[in-house]
Amino acid sequence: MANKKINRIDINWRALLKLEWVYCFFAFGFGLIFIALLAPGWSPDEPQHYWRAQQVAHGDLMPNEFKDEKNNVYSGGQLLPDENRFILSYQGFEGLTDHSLRLNFPMWENEGAIAQRAAQVNTVAVAFPGSARYSPVVYAPQAVGLFIANVLALPLLAGFILAKLFGLIVQVAAFAAAIRITPKGKWIFFTIGLLPSTVVQSAALGGDVMTTSVSVLFIATVIKLAFDTKKIVWWHIGLIAVFIALLGLVKPAYLPLAAIAILIPIFNKSFRKKSKIAISSAVLVLAALPGMLWLKATSFIQDNYSHGVDPSAQQQYVLHEPLNFIATLFNTYFTDAQPKLYKTLFGNFVWDTAPIPFIFMLLCAVVMVITLFVSSPREKKITFPVYVKVLFLAISGLLVTAISYGLYVYYTAFKDTSILGLQGRYFIPFLPLVGLAFLNPGPQKQQKWIKVAVVLSLVALLVSAVVVLIFRIYK
Repeated sequence: MANKKINRIDINWRALLKLEWVYCFFAFGFGLIFIALLAPGWSPDEPQHYWRAQQVAHGDLMPNEFKDEKNNVYSGGQLLPDENRFILSYQGFEGLTDHSLRLNFPMWENEGAIAQRAAQVNTVAVAFPGSARYSPVVYAPQAVGLFIANVLALPLLAGFILAKLFGLIVQVAAFAAAIRITPKGKWIFFTIGLLPSTVVQSAALGGDVMTTSVSVLFIATVIKLAFDTKKIVWWHIGLIAVFIALLGLVKPAYLPLAAIAILIPIFNKSFRKKSKIAISSAVLVLAALPGMLWLKATSFIQDNYSHGVDPSAQQQYVLHEPLNFIATLFNTYFTDAQPKLYKTLFGNFVWDTAPIPFIFMLLCAVVMVITLFVSSPREKKITFPVYVKVLFLAISGLLVTAISYGLYVYYTAFKDTSILGLQGRYFIPFLPLVGLAFLNPGPQKQQKWIKVAVVLSLVALLVSAVVVLIFRIYK
């Protein structure tokens, strides 16, 4: 009897253990856990993000204004009544001891309601001033999930979960691609991508997914093109232009990040012709126009500022008293004026409603420092000159200042000495630049156990985040 050959699937374990795949395993796995744990509306601003994402999913890309019966002006859009009721129905779960509303569909979410909603043409005006001004690009991943759910007439909760799932997929793919393509600092992208605040934000329905994804992928792409020996062709410039356009559309305050593109002609010899530099510079400047045009198109929106906020007066105050603004920055970042600022980077997630214990915050900070001393064997032996490191830090400082200025002018009371609304998650998109500026890896032979410690520490942080959420929400 002839011996039968047994078909065997050979698993390339070495390929699976590449850093980007290790990242995908943990980021996507824990992301799914967070999606399952986080109930709709649990994050403070999530309802407004959900309404704007639903508006985009329905093909209504532009926000609009409307007046109520008291002639007050609000910005938002037209949505189906059930879409408005859905997210609001979950906001009462805090008072329920059995958490039934959190774990089940609302009473009205049944097959009859789904069929009725599918045929519904009447809409209601819903105000979401906190998200109305955001471009459709901000909610592109979530809108895809909601669109699929709407087409298939799925329950609203199923659509909500699909929206978060698509957001998670986009951010995990962006970090994985950044880890793969960057010729330097792979472990920096790996560590930042696995911070509890980063992973949980990718699993929440909000506006951070596209901002973070575009920023980290843009940084990695520029580093690759600048320090790659391959010839730069025009489609590379087109790709950089697309990234800059996306930055302007997702968050104009992050446009200063585009300045790192200057590294390409400095370090890549194939891009030093004056004509090529001139044409490319013009293209990249024009790439910022879509974001500016969107701001112009939505300038009709009347912001409902909180008590004491006067943007016009605040702008004049900063212009005429710049030293006072500098003092405000110092007070905000280096005193206890904003105690939640650093907590929301290392220890808190989904805004500041689920704080990780201090010991895990300290561990997170230590891991960030240790990461600066490790590297992947696949990385090129590149040494950033001092002026490049200074450039990275200068751009990071400019971004911090731009974000701070915007929050000071539009959200902080007139002449207040502390900036209101600053959260550590705002710095995650450009945090790789800070890491690259201080990157100083040692010999590969000495890095093995350090890398193991980094991975185990990050997993411990994510496990602690899961435990905190369970006790915080389902206690």
